[in-house]
Amino acid sequence: MVGTVGRCLPKGSWLDSLRTDQTGAMAITGSCGTEDLAFEFVRHLEKVPMLRNVNLEAQRPTRVADGTGITFDIKCEFVNCKGTSERTNRHGGIASAASP
Repeated sequence: MVGTVGRCLPKGSWLDSLRTDQTGAMAITGSCGTEDLAFEFVRHLEKVPMLRNVNLEAQRPTRVADGTGITFDIKCEFVNCKGTSERTNRHGGIASAASP
């Protein structure tokens, strides 16, 4: 999943963190040079079949190597290709459960 999300990043953007929980909720934090790049990233993520409900939750000004930029927070839901949420079972493996 990290590779898939990384391929969605527009040039001039980077990931700071990517976290998922046992329910399939995913939180992505990253930075980019402009607000337009953050919106472009969201549009790319919305096209990934394994992600649902992609939302740009926050944008904040930040310092980047070239001057000022944007730090963004994105929330979404990770599902497998069959439309079910991925959950980690008690043995550390992946168990599928129907998504709402």
